[in-house]
Amino acid sequence: MLTGFHSFLYRLLGKNEINNFSVVRDKDGYLYHANFWNNTDISMKDAAQKIRALQDIFRNEETGEVGTKVVVLMFPSKYDKQRSRGYEGLPYPDMNEYADDLLQYLRRYSVDYIDYRKWLKDSGRSSADMFYLSDSHWKVNTAFYATVYLAEYIKYRYGLDLDPDHIYLNSDNYLRTLYEELFYGDYALKTERYHTKADSYELIIPGFDTDFSTVSESPGGRIVREQGLFSEVLTTRRYINEKNEYEKEVYKTYLGSLHARFHIENLLNPEGPKFLFMWNVWSPEVAAFTSSMAGTVDSLNIEYMDDARIKKELSENTYDYIFIGLHPDSLDIKHFPYDFKTKERQDNNE
Repeated sequence: MLTGFHSFLYRLLGKNEINNFSVVRDKDGYLYHANFWNNTDISMKDAAQKIRALQDIFRNEETGEVGTKVVVLMFPSKYDKQRSRGYEGLPYPDMNEYADDLLQYLRRYSVDYIDYRKWLKDSGRSSADMFYLSDSHWKVNTAFYATVYLAEYIKYRYGLDLDPDHIYLNSDNYLRTLYEELFYGDYALKTERYHTKADSYELIIPGFDTDFSTVSESPGGRIVREQGLFSEVLTTRRYINEKNEYEKEVYKTYLGSLHARFHIENLLNPEGPKFLFMWNVWSPEVAAFTSSMAGTVDSLNIEYMDDARIKKELSENTYDYIFIGLHPDSLDIKHFPYDFKTKERQDNNE
């Protein structure tokens, strides 16, 4: 295989860029997509204004109070120049400067957010704890503790205790299955195994009683309705059981990233809070773990949404919280497809 031969040859030569700089490697063996330029096609000020305009549709004009709470979730980049040990001169994907700018504008426009980059840094976790060698996604265990942090933040910031009986946020109440050296991720498809080794995968499911009703919608409009346990309707073993180690897309295990919309009703907590996740590929595990503490969780894959569809969803459904999932590597116009009208505002430089 030509790509495999070139990858093998590059490894023999000690090179850490592969396939004409499509993938780069760091000193600890982690793979990244190479990035020579800024791929952002929207200013961070405009992006923040779009989010503030969305938030404003839930604001009472007379009292100024916001009904539905809007919280941006800034997920962490796998590459971080303070944590990652890269080789000098290689084009690692570091878009954190743009994420910093966006959060600065969100503060100016009084939009709430959680910066998971800071959370991970403060946690003291290493890259080995958080990320896969050959894939861009964070590990399921990291997503679980990100859900714990989200619940703690909601309690601190808004006074909503999602787990008063200390069941759903206690890791001892979950069943864990570790699949050793299970898969090669997206980056390994371009390098084969010569520049990395197989990643292990840990499946985490509740050990307590669950009962969910779900409605999933594919990008083509196909509707599937299911009811069952967390392990039956919120996860799939399809990718874990895939025989080709290069096609084990395990990041689709929770909810399934090919859905345009995923609706979850917690039949054991029908009066619980209603959450909407407007997500990218980092959000499904968090949405799945959150569903045990909610009454309803809706998940919209922003890749398949446009302005009209989002307005339709928000007009037909009522939510207590909307979580907008963003990532430093994906701060482009297609991840801000909504266009709500709002009054002109001046920056608050405080």
